[in-house]
Amino acid sequence: LAHLDRLKVWQPTYLHIWRRLVAKLHQPDSVPYTYLFAFDTGKKAMVSDADILVHIERTQNKSELFNYHLAEGLHQYYSRNFRGAVASFVSAEKYVSAVIGLQTNATFALYYSLAQIAAERESSEKESERKAGVTEETLAIVKRYQDRMRKWAQHAPVNYRHKYNIVEAELAALQNNGERAVTKYKYAIQGALHGHFTQDEGLIKELFGEYYMRREPAAALDMFKESYYAYLK
Repeated sequence: LAHLDRLKVWQPTYLHIWRRLVAKLHQPDSVPYTYLFAFDTGKKAMVSDADILVHIERTQNKSELFNYHLAEGLHQYYSRNFRGAVASFVSAEKYVSAVIGLQTNATFALYYSLAQIAAERESSEKESERKAGVTEETLAIVKRYQDRMRKWAQHAPVNYRHKYNIVEAELAALQNNGERAVTKYKYAIQGALHGHFTQDEGLIKELFGEYYMRREPAAALDMFKESYYAYLK
């Protein structure tokens, strides 16, 4: 019975985490509250993200801690706060052992790598002379998760190969290896289309469009249009 009581709290807490992410992405100016079963009484109450985090930290539910920080990292990434996204993913990384074998593990590996690369690019572009290459710290993090993604892609290429390729494309772009970047962007798009991963298709085309904006702005518009319609699917 005690286990069932815990499930009554854990399940709505988990759903709240992802429901709030959807709300933040679709309505970024909305009030950050939603109905959820109260933790102690079982009655519905208005709770904030901060309330959720306090509760999860008190219970030390590692799976929910991982998902909370992953969702926050995704929100920060799509809000283009790349340093904030990295910070959230660093927090999520502490609990990644709780989601081994789950799809959220791959989502984390993909977006942590992309956030690291985007944050490094943003820092580089703020300098008077844009430096080529990537710091050893960023490269080590990306390599660690790309090694895992490569192994997953060997066993389930439809699910993971396009994810591996988009990170490779972004890394090549950061290192000013344009030919490799374009090839990997195209491979990533093909893989996302083949597996019907429309969310990933939109992301890949958006990043490819941004690549063109930095080099061939005239070619970026069509890619951004394709990205927009992929997100709408």
